[in-house]
Amino acid sequence: MSFEVGREWDKEEAEFACAVPAHSHCTITEYIGESCYNSKMAGVSAKVAVMVFSVLGMYGFAAGVVYSNNWLDAKATWYGQPNGAGPDDNGGACGFKNTNQYPFMSMTSCGNQPLFLDGAGCGACYQIKCSNNPSCSGRPQTVIITDMNYYPVARYHFDLSGTAFGSLAKPGLNDQLRHAGIIDIQFKRVPCYHRGLYVNFHVEDGSNPVYMAILVEFANKDGTVVQLDIMESRPDGKPTRVWTPMRRSWGSIWRLDANHRLQGPFSLRMVSESGQTVIANRVIPANWRANTNYGSRVQFCCVCVSEMIAAKMGTKVAAFVAVLSMLVVYGSCAGHHDKYNTSAATNYGSGWLPARATWYGAPTGAGPDDNGGACGFKNVNQYPFMSMTSCGNQPLFNDGKGCGSCYQIKCTNNAACSGNPETVIITDMNYYPVAKYHFDLSGFAFGAMAKPGMNDQLRHAGIIDIQFRRVPCNYPGLKINFHVEEGSNPVYFAVLVEYEDLDGDVVQVDLMESRSAYGGPTQVWTPMRESWGSIWRLDSNHRLQAPFSIRIRSDSGKTLVANNVIPANWSPNSNYRSIVQFS
Repeated sequence: MSFEVGREWDKEEAEFACAVPAHSHCTITEYIGESCYNSKMAGVSAKVAVMVFSVLGMYGFAAGVVYSNNWLDAKATWYGQPNGAGPDDNGGACGFKNTNQYPFMSMTSCGNQPLFLDGAGCGACYQIKCSNNPSCSGRPQTVIITDMNYYPVARYHFDLSGTAFGSLAKPGLNDQLRHAGIIDIQFKRVPCYHRGLYVNFHVEDGSNPVYMAILVEFANKDGTVVQLDIMESRPDGKPTRVWTPMRRSWGSIWRLDANHRLQGPFSLRMVSESGQTVIANRVIPANWRANTNYGSRVQFCCVCVSEMIAAKMGTKVAAFVAVLSMLVVYGSCAGHHDKYNTSAATNYGSGWLPARATWYGAPTGAGPDDNGGACGFKNVNQYPFMSMTSCGNQPLFNDGKGCGSCYQIKCTNNAACSGNPETVIITDMNYYPVAKYHFDLSGFAFGAMAKPGMNDQLRHAGIIDIQFRRVPCNYPGLKINFHVEEGSNPVYFAVLVEYEDLDGDVVQVDLMESRSAYGGPTQVWTPMRESWGSIWRLDSNHRLQAPFSIRIRSDSGKTLVANNVIPANWSPNSNYRSIVQFS
């Protein structure tokens, strides 16, 4: 059941609490004598459903390491203090806090990509053991993924805290094992057990009435959350019964960029990796505050699909093929998704393509009330954006890689349309597309497509057909700017990249440190990771030494280097203008 512990639910609330997301593998729950079914599977017999779920369990999920009794080979290293939790601040790229305390107890690890999974692996639990070193005890120890390992030395690489690494040793030989350096280990995925804890939600610093960021922690069993949805309340306090999907910002932190003031109390719906759904009803109150914990009374109770991996069916590949055939006939739990051609939208020279356009915010405004958006750009009502901005659906936003891209748009099939092309910049994400390509424009940009004096008339048209094409960006007089984001510190560095001419978007950012505050560069480029939108981050295992040089690569492959652009005395929430620009 998805109900909050220790509370009576009325019929109306039970109906929405029972709703199961289309991507969940656990599609059947019960409430008040009735049953909920995923409509995509409603016509499939229970026997077929069991076969589908069993095979999915046996073959695992789309990515990552599934639960199994088999041990896999890996390499292990350690970092930080010999008896520490890893990072100096007891945090990490997953966003968890106080990993030196229960339930982490310093038994933490950085995982390389097959383990970290771009943050989707945060919170997963693994048993590890070592046996090929005289100091190894051979006893399994459980660790939790809390950070990212950027420099793997093997297919699977656990960069452990000093405490976790030492725990693999025989009694009294912890330091001797730590001196071994890189060691061979074995590992397997196991359910997490955080006894006495319920799922906790930490509203992150920077959250405001139109932007909500939430850290999800202490999830039992799977340990990982693959989807988080939020439900607002009506002004009278009743739930709206509308679930809005949040997007993974980084690690275990999820965000919602709203086009209106969010109304609490908020309910949160979580889906685990194995498909189990749990709802924390009204867990965040109407008077919520940023940088605050809100404990729930809910917890995951099982590993929904993976516990079906019992291997008692002895399924053969032929059975898997047969079930795949059934999935083709009946449809998968995930439903059907249009295969959008992202390259057609983002390539120059593709010609005019059809799209739909809507608008939001103030009629003559820049879109968001705070003049920002999911790309992280600030002051989009000012030059060079000048309120000519748009939210793009996935083929345009492209998980943030489309941020800053420029498009010409025009409309002709409405009497108020001028037919003249106007240039807009992607600055935000459109979560509710009404077409294959959907521009949700600022009120100002939407009105710009109208004939003189008919701006309001066009805005009253609602959804309109438009044509669009990708064009180079042109920001006369501007060089590329780097904004060091709030929260950056000596071991965590986040930077917003903006004002790139031509392509307008950046697909890779690298950082070079200096040998000292007054010394030369290290000549070593460290790749940064896209945090969200146009913000890139580096989670370091040491104190970063400025000045920093930054190397950026555009969508078309052009590379620019801004030497020593971030000074030794840099500070968060500051702009650092370069002298470079794409040409």
